Amino acid sequence: MRARVRSHRFFKREGDDIHTTVPVTFTEAYRGAEIEVGTVHGPVRAKVPAGTNSGRTFRLRGKGVRNTKTRAFGDHLYTIQIVVPKVMSPAGEKTASAVADLYRGNPREELPTGL
Repeated sequence: MRARVRSHRFFKREGDDIHTTVPVTFTEAYRGAEIEVGTVHGPVRAKVPAGTNSGRTFRLRGKGVRNTKTRAFGDHLYTIQIVVPKVMSPAGEKTASAVADLYRGNPREELPTGL
């Protein structure tokens, strides 16, 4: 007998592991924060280290799906996505300028410019 698992809005299963994307603010990524990550087992408190870039993936061991053969649990992997505020304001512009001054060099300088 085979069971079909429908796709979920937030969770993606790969083998025994679960993958999610977790939105964070720029401030949380820059300063570091403790956030709540939803798992298939319920919410878990997790740390986002200071200086975390968007796209970085972290692992919560044993918070994935239980393997029916080995009885071991897979992991829950969550990828950080930095969310930019949608509200545009003079204060936001001033803050963005101050943040821009923190960058040293072009963050895309390692990328190829053509084929």
